[in-house]
Amino acid sequence: MRNTTLVFIAMTVWASGCGGDPAPEMGKSDPSTVRRDDSSPHALPTGRVNLPTRYAERCDVRTPLGGGRHERTIVVRPGGRLSVERRYDVYIPRWLPRGESVPLVFYLHPLLTDRLYLQRVGVQALADREGFIAVFPQGLGKSWNGGACCGPANGVGSDAPAVDDVGFIRAVLADVQAVACVDRRRVYATGFSNGGFLAHRLGCEASDLFAAIAPVAAVNGMPPERCNPRHPVAVLAINGTADQLAPFDGGFSFEGITRGAFISAERSTQMWAKLDGCRSATSSASDNSGLSCTIYDQCAGGVQVTLCAIRGAGHCWYGEPSCVFGPNSRIVDATEETWAFLKQYRRR
Repeated sequence: MRNTTLVFIAMTVWASGCGGDPAPEMGKSDPSTVRRDDSSPHALPTGRVNLPTRYAERCDVRTPLGGGRHERTIVVRPGGRLSVERRYDVYIPRWLPRGESVPLVFYLHPLLTDRLYLQRVGVQALADREGFIAVFPQGLGKSWNGGACCGPANGVGSDAPAVDDVGFIRAVLADVQAVACVDRRRVYATGFSNGGFLAHRLGCEASDLFAAIAPVAAVNGMPPERCNPRHPVAVLAINGTADQLAPFDGGFSFEGITRGAFISAERSTQMWAKLDGCRSATSSASDNSGLSCTIYDQCAGGVQVTLCAIRGAGHCWYGEPSCVFGPNSRIVDATEETWAFLKQYRRR
């Protein structure tokens, strides 16, 4: 266990947010553009197949939401307990053709932050350009129950029972589908840190909804016996080798908010490769950039499992001007690359 000074500093920085531009006002588009570091804009070698973003599938939503950002509240009853109000934001590009189903991506915030965090990394501009719906849920206690990570949502360090965040995400998706045209076969999840742990858990427990996941600076926090997806799930994991909060080699945990030690990024990816029945693995590296990717393919359902490691990088949403904790890296734009991977896949 590392000293409590590291824990305090990490949590303080985590809670401070990205430090970027504020989220757009309700009902207004984000005027910013998606940022990429032009000095080293590496695309991940994930073997893209360039599927079109939109399909001609139709839906019949009687009172669809207009374009822009909307704050919504739903009531959930976890495990038959008392009703709980939960919130999320949804961003819908203004130009989407009426009645045409489009992909949807969940963006899951890190620990001790809120749903605005990943609204400051260029997602809305990307959604406008690519034509997908972006959803930003809010974790209870500013945390998510991603299994090993993190409290209070996972029940560690709290007298309250663990939160059913998978059930919450299911309820959010159902609520969005009632007011927007969602391509049900192209629903995805990405998340940063604690949000990335929940993205892994959604792959384990909600493969009937999610075609692909793309966790950043996180590992699978579910024990193998509790990760049993019914359908193949495509996975892109992006991790820094110098990450001290979700260590690349595993083993470290925060006393009081985590359940046991974290597994390594490589073991996490190998777990997914086994679950998806992948039969081969290849490795590639970008010239002197510090980026290396291991790709597992020939998997069931035509999916792919990829781990991209950034040498010397810390606990970051990579590509942003600043890092939550540790050395920054902008050789990969996480906002761009998670979407570029996710959009390839459709649930069969």
